[in-house]
Amino acid sequence: MSFRTFINQLKENGKLIEILQPASPRFEASRIAKNTKAPILFHDISGSKVIMNLLGSRDELSSMLGVPKEEIIKKLSEVSPEGEVRLVSESPTLEVIEDKVDLTKTSYPYTF
Repeated sequence: MSFRTFINQLKENGKLIEILQPASPRFEASRIAKNTKAPILFHDISGSKVIMNLLGSRDELSSMLGVPKEEIIKKLSEVSPEGEVRLVSESPTLEVIEDKVDLTKTSYPYTF
């Protein structure tokens, strides 16, 4: 099932909440999504469409995969990875850049 088809299916089944008015990407969108729990489509976050809580429940995941909830694990375990799988002994993800990390500081140059 394509992404658009899945979103349309959620909409047709009344499971998609749509927010038409602009929402701030800084805190507002995540606050709304957290309090909603259902799949939610924002039509204007800084001029872009954004969907959140898309797979927030087993019902949505089973619907997207096209299997009953009881068969989700079986379905996912049958999926073969695409591309080449290689085991490596070194990776940039293992690199320690800072000993003490402050997660309250932003490390990206974007401001909202």
